[in-house]
Amino acid sequence: MTRYNRLYQLFLMTLLILMLAACNSAAQQQATLSDIPTYEGARALNRGDNLLVDTLATTVEQMAKQEYDSTEVKRYEAPAGAQQNELYHFYAQQLAATGWQKTDRIEHDNPPVIIEVWTKGEGEDRQALFIGMANDPVAGNSAFFVTALSADQIL
Repeated sequence: MTRYNRLYQLFLMTLLILMLAACNSAAQQQATLSDIPTYEGARALNRGDNLLVDTLATTVEQMAKQEYDSTEVKRYEAPAGAQQNELYHFYAQQLAATGWQKTDRIEHDNPPVIIEVWTKGEGEDRQALFIGMANDPVAGNSAFFVTALSADQIL
């Protein structure tokens, strides 16, 4: 084998390794809902467990689908006594520490509902996390919330 053939093979192998490393790092940047912290003591809910949570989840999901191809939603009941401001403070600290940026906040007065939108990444790696929270008007001393993770590409 000539010296040029060996250099060419080395070049191709290096290029292949770099391409594989780039694909792997892009895949690792995508978050999943399991990467998103859950408020301590929150209880996961299923669709149908609470009509108000389902309504909030549907609203958040419809908002997300206006801009993103895929959305995954989780529903929660906050522990007794937890209120909206405590939940948002928790998420603000946790998300900012991991590179998410708050890009929008939507407030509705009656019933009082707040939806915050956090984003991370750019281009094809862009993701948005929607967090919708409301105090439970029936129980009065608790809140419920949904997290919805959206992406331009299927997770």
